[in-house]
Amino acid sequence: MGSSKTTVHERELTPEERNLIALQGRYLNSIQPSIDALVNYGTNQIGNVVTPDWQKLYNDQTSEMQQIKNEFTPISQGILPDVFANAKQSYFNRMYENTMGKNLANLAQRGVVDSSRFNTTTNDLQKNFAAQMSQDYDKNLQTSAALMDQRMKYASTPIEYAQKAHQASFAPVQNSLSLAQGQSQSTDQALKTQGQLNNDRTVMTQSSSGGFLGGALSAAGSIIACFPSYVMVEMADGNEQAIGSIKEGYKVKTRNGYATVSENRNMGMQRIFLIVTHNHKLRTTATEVFNTPDGRKELFKLSEGDKIETKEGFERIEFILDTDDNEEVFELVLDTDDNMFLAEGIYAESF
Repeated sequence: MGSSKTTVHERELTPEERNLIALQGRYLNSIQPSIDALVNYGTNQIGNVVTPDWQKLYNDQTSEMQQIKNEFTPISQGILPDVFANAKQSYFNRMYENTMGKNLANLAQRGVVDSSRFNTTTNDLQKNFAAQMSQDYDKNLQTSAALMDQRMKYASTPIEYAQKAHQASFAPVQNSLSLAQGQSQSTDQALKTQGQLNNDRTVMTQSSSGGFLGGALSAAGSIIACFPSYVMVEMADGNEQAIGSIKEGYKVKTRNGYATVSENRNMGMQRIFLIVTHNHKLRTTATEVFNTPDGRKELFKLSEGDKIETKEGFERIEFILDTDDNEEVFELVLDTDDNMFLAEGIYAESF
């Protein structure tokens, strides 16, 4: 067996990337005091939140409503509350006595107390009082029912006021912590971007004395040249589309123009390798063919430092990595010999 070694590759940051990291650093330094202040303020306001005794308020409301229901039952049966009925009765008694007393005195002065006229006047007064009492009775029932409804509404007022007070006192806490959280998300995104820039700089590759891909290609002839479904292909109109979704009749950009797809073949599960140049990254199979200054070559015949053609021209291969992943792959069949199309910005050969 041949020996193997692991190589660590670290890409230099571009001036734009260094400038972006510097700007993000300044942003993080400037925004953190604001986040700390919002968190401290919101935390300190927690002690000012109004916390009512909800159980007591609920018990009081339930008891009050039950009492109102008990009092409303007689009203629904046409029975006025005793206090209300007694007060009205006293009022009518006084009114009747005053009215009768004045009329009796007037009739006595005129000498008609024992006459038929007296009896007629007395009967008329009694009828009028009876009619008035009947009208007042109906109104009194309506008034009592309305008062019960009003009491029912008032019974829930303490809980409503307590809820409003609780919400109002909690608003400063909620608003401050929400603002702090929003600013923290921006901070997290800036840190994530920095992490991605740095993570993309370092990749480890392994090679063996038996060649770059070693035993992985002991049966190279059986490995299919193709790409995972998510690899983006440049179409004839300049837009990009995932290779797995390209259909027969679609047109793709080629080195000398464009070609029509006559078939998109699903090649099943295959082992995936990553090839990286200065501007591009592409995941493909080991026997995919690329264009080099010395002609077309399969991936397994290429090494770090070799050049392959991209949309920007020939670029040096920075590294090639065996990912150990097996994925479903696709390959395009084009209707022309001009069959080098752009996959993730790198020219690759179709069937």
